Amino acid sequence: MGWIQSVRRFFMIRRVLPQLKHDVNVLQIGLDNLKEQIKVWESSESLLSPEEVMQEKGRFHHIYELSERGFLLDETTYTKLKHEDGSLPSSVVSLNTAYVRVSGELLNVWRELDERVERINQRLRTYYEQIASFQQDVEAARRHYIGDSLRKRLLGDFRDVYDFFKDDSIPEATSFIQLYRGLNRQVEDWNETYVTEELKRTHSFFDSIDGKSLDDQQRRAVIVNEDANLVVAGAGSGKTLTIAAKVKYLVERKQVQPHEILLISFTKKSAEEMKERICERLHILVEVKTFHGLGMGIIAEGRKQKPQVEDELKKVIRDYCMHQFYEHPHRMKELIDFFGYYFYIPKGIEEFETAGEYHDYNKHVDLEPLRSKVWKSLSAAEMVAAQQRQKITIQEEKVKSLEEVMIANFLFLNGIEYEYEKNYPYQTATRYHRQYQPDFYLPEYDLYLEHFGINRNNRAPWLSPIEEQKYLDGMEWKRQLHHEHGTKLMETYSYYRQEGNLLDQLRLKLLKQGVVFREMDPKVVFDKLYRTKQKNHFNDFVDFVSSFLQLFKSNHYTESQFDIFAQSLNKKDLFHYQRALLFFRLVKPMYRMYEDHLRRTNKIDFNDMINEATSIVSSDAVHLPYKYIIIDEYQDISVSRYHLIEAIRQKTGSTVMCVGDDWQSIYRFAGSDLSLFTDFEHYFGKSALLKIENTYRNSQQLIDIAGRFVMKNKRQIRKNLSSGKRLITPVRVMGIKGKNDFEIALRRALDQIVQSHGPESDVLLVGRNKADIKRIEGSASFRVKYLEDNEVQVIDRTHPNLRISFLTAHRSKGLEAENVILINTANSKNGFPNKIMDDPLLSFVLQKQEELEFGEERRLFYVALTRTKHTTYVLTPDDRMSTFVQELIKEQQVPYKMGIEEGKSIRDNPKCPRCLDGHLVIREQANRKSTFVGCSHYPGCDYTANHPSIIHDPIVCPSCRGYLVLRNGKNGKFYGCLNFPLCKHTMEREDVKQMKRIEKRMN
Repeated sequence: MGWIQSVRRFFMIRRVLPQLKHDVNVLQIGLDNLKEQIKVWESSESLLSPEEVMQEKGRFHHIYELSERGFLLDETTYTKLKHEDGSLPSSVVSLNTAYVRVSGELLNVWRELDERVERINQRLRTYYEQIASFQQDVEAARRHYIGDSLRKRLLGDFRDVYDFFKDDSIPEATSFIQLYRGLNRQVEDWNETYVTEELKRTHSFFDSIDGKSLDDQQRRAVIVNEDANLVVAGAGSGKTLTIAAKVKYLVERKQVQPHEILLISFTKKSAEEMKERICERLHILVEVKTFHGLGMGIIAEGRKQKPQVEDELKKVIRDYCMHQFYEHPHRMKELIDFFGYYFYIPKGIEEFETAGEYHDYNKHVDLEPLRSKVWKSLSAAEMVAAQQRQKITIQEEKVKSLEEVMIANFLFLNGIEYEYEKNYPYQTATRYHRQYQPDFYLPEYDLYLEHFGINRNNRAPWLSPIEEQKYLDGMEWKRQLHHEHGTKLMETYSYYRQEGNLLDQLRLKLLKQGVVFREMDPKVVFDKLYRTKQKNHFNDFVDFVSSFLQLFKSNHYTESQFDIFAQSLNKKDLFHYQRALLFFRLVKPMYRMYEDHLRRTNKIDFNDMINEATSIVSSDAVHLPYKYIIIDEYQDISVSRYHLIEAIRQKTGSTVMCVGDDWQSIYRFAGSDLSLFTDFEHYFGKSALLKIENTYRNSQQLIDIAGRFVMKNKRQIRKNLSSGKRLITPVRVMGIKGKNDFEIALRRALDQIVQSHGPESDVLLVGRNKADIKRIEGSASFRVKYLEDNEVQVIDRTHPNLRISFLTAHRSKGLEAENVILINTANSKNGFPNKIMDDPLLSFVLQKQEELEFGEERRLFYVALTRTKHTTYVLTPDDRMSTFVQELIKEQQVPYKMGIEEGKSIRDNPKCPRCLDGHLVIREQANRKSTFVGCSHYPGCDYTANHPSIIHDPIVCPSCRGYLVLRNGKNGKFYGCLNFPLCKHTMEREDVKQMKRIEKRMN
C-alpha cells in the first residue's frame, strides 16, 4: 500500500505544483505592480484624488483577496501531499514559504496604502506651500538689495522642490521653475532696479549729510549692500563722508541699531575723527574702534583681563644686535658677511639697455667698502697706528660698482691689504691713454687685480659698438702692460657675479697666487660699524628685519617656517640662494629671542593680539552683536587683521564694507598686504566693487599725472578720477645742483607760492624720511621748531606769515595743504624710491610679491604728489634725480627748471658717448689748472675727454656717434673724431657749418 500512496503523491505533486507556482507568481507580480504604482504616485507632481486611489485599488483587489487567504494549500491537498511522517515535499515547502512571505508583504503594503497616499499628498501640499513661500521670499527680498548669501539661501532652501518639479513640471510649478532657474541672472537686474529706485527715494536724504551733499557714486556706494563691499576711493574723494552717510542710512533708513554697527579705523587719530564726525555731529552712537582696541576688547572679554602689548620690536632687535652677537661670534660673522656681500642686490649691467641706465640705477647703492667705514670710526691715535702698520694713506674711498664693493670687502674681511686704483709704477700716460690705475693692488704679494665688466662671451653689449671695442682693447692693453713689465695680474669678471660665484672664484684665484687669509675679528668690525655714529647699515637692517617679522607674524607663521622657506629656495640662482639662506640663519634666532622676550615679560605683540582675538571669536567665547562691519583705510589691512574680520563675519553673518585706496597702500613695513585689497573677492567671496572717483582736492591735471604714474603697476585697480578744478602746471620740478642750492630752490618755490596764493598760505614740506628736514636746520633763512606728537613747524624769515609744516610722506597720508613741496627726491638709498624696503626677501611673507619694481614706493610718491590743493613743487638733485621724477619729466612732460636763476641743468648737456645715458659735465683737474669733460655717472662711468668745447658745441660723429673736435692738420683746421684711431672720420669746417644749418632748420 505504501508504494501506491507514493505513486499517487508523485502524480499529485506533478499536477498541483504548476498551479502552486502560478499562484505564487501572480501574487509576486501583483506586489511588484502595486509597488510600481506607489512609485508613480510618489513621483506625481499633482495631488492624488480619492477617486483615483480607489480606482487603482480596485485593479489590485483580486490580488489583495488572494493574499488575504494567507495559505497556499487547502487541507485536502495538504493531506494528499504529506509524507508518512507528516512532512511535505521540499519543493512544496519552498513554494508555500514564498507564498506566505509575499502575501504577508502585500498585505502590509495594502494596509498602509491610504496612509502612504496621504503622506504623498502631504508632501505635495508642502511643496506647493514652498513654491508659494519661495515666491513670497523672492518678492520680500526684492524690496531690498539681495546679497550673495541671501541668493544662495533662496536657492539652497528650495533646492529639493526644484529637483522634484524640474524634469516634468506641471502648470502649478511652471512659474516657480522659471523663477528658480533665472534667479542668478535676475538678481543682478533686480538689484540694479532697487538701487535706481532707492536713489530716487533717498534723494533729499543724501542731499544733506553733515551739511554736505553726496555725489552719485557716493550715494550708490552707500545703497549697494552686497555681503562684502569694496569701495575704492580716490585721493580726496570724500570717503569719510561716504562712511558717515552709510552709518546714517543704516540707522535711519534700514532700522539697524547703532550697537549693531562696528566701525574700524587703523589709527587712534582717524578713529577719533570718525567718532567726532558720526557720534557728535550726526548724533549716532556707533562703536568706533581701532584694530588694536578691537583685539584688546575681545581678549579682555575672553580672558577676563587685558594683556600687556609689546610695541618695541625694533628696540628688541637692536638689543639683540648689541648683546647676542657677542655671545655667538659665528652669528656676528654671518651678519658682517651679510653687510659685506649681500646687503644690496647687484643688478647686472646686462639687465639694462644702456650702461648709463645701469649706472643711474646704482646711484642708490652705497659704494663705500667696509674698510673705509671702519677707518672713519677710528680715533686719531688708532688712525696713525693703522697708517704705520699698513703703510698706506688712510682716507675715505669709494669704488665704482657693487661688484667692486664685494671684492674690496672680501679682501678686507680676510685680512688682505689692498690699495684701490693706485697708480701703476710705470709711466703709461699717452696721447690715447691716461696713467693706468689698476682696480686693486695687493702690496704684500705685489699682485694686481682687475675686475672686468664683460659677459661670458667676453663682450660688453650694453656699450655702443665703438665704446665696446675701446673697452675690450683696453683690457688687452692692460694685459699687455703687465706682460711687458713682468707684473702679476689676476682677473675677475662680471659674469662671475651673474652666475653667483664671484666670491668663490676670487677665493680660488687668490689661493692659487699664494695669498694668505687672516680673517678679521668680526667683533672689531662690528664695534666700529655699530657702536659708533656710522651705523646707517645697521639701522636699515633693523628696519628691514622688523618689517619682515611683522609680515611673518601676521601670517601666523611659527619658527619652523624658516626651514620651510629654506627648503623652497632655488639652488640654481646661486647668489639669491646664498643670500636668502644667510638671511634666514640671521633672522631665525632673532625671531626666537623675540618670542622668548614676549613670554618672559608676559606680553604679546600686536600680531599675537589679533591672532588670539581671532581664536577667541572662532571658539564662541565672546558674544558679538554686529550686523555691519565698516573698515576705513582698508588698503592697510594685514593677513592677521583680515582673519579677525573674517572670523567675526562667520560668527555673526555681518555685512562688510571696506573703504580705501589701493593707490595709497604704503604700510607694508607694518604688515599690510596689498593683495588683500586687489584680490578682494578671492578672500571675501562674491563682492561688490564700487568706486568714488570725484576728487575735491586736486586739479584734474594733477590727478591725471599722478594717476598715470601710479597705474604703471597693472595690479592696481584702475580708477578714472575726475575733478572740477583746473590748473595748467600742477606739478613743477626744480633742479638743485649743489648742497647750497637747496635753500635757494626752496626759497624760489616759496616765493612762487606767495606770489600766487598770498603771504598767509599754508605749505606742507614732504620728505621721504624724518631726517630730511635737517637740511635747513641752522639756516639763516629758516627756523625749525619741533613740537609735540612729532609735529615740525618751519618759520620762513622772509615770509613769516606762511604756515609751513614738515611731514614724512607716510605721515602726510590723509592730510592736505594748499601747496606741497617735496624736499627729498634723490636717486639714493634713502631717497625716492627708497631701495632698501623693496627687497625680494619680502616675497616669502607676502601673499603676492609686487610685480612692478618699487611698487610700494611708487604708491608712496603718489601720496606725496596728491596732498596739494594747488601745486606740488618737487625739489630734485640735478645730477642724482629720482627715477620717479625722471619718469614724470620724460613720459608726462612735467616742466623742469633749475631752482636757481640762470641755472642750467646738466640734462641740457650732451649725452655721454660711452654709457649713452649720462650727461657730460665740466670737471677740474686736481691741480685746478685745467679742465676736462667727464660723465655725470662718475664713478660708474669714467668717460673723459680733454675737450671742454664739446659741452657747448657738441658735434656728433656720423660714423661712430662719438664727438668731433677741432684739430690742427697740414692743410689747416679740421674736425676729427675723439675716438681716433678706432674711428678716423673727419669733416671740413664748412661741412660742419652746413650740417649745423640743416639741423637748425629741422629743429
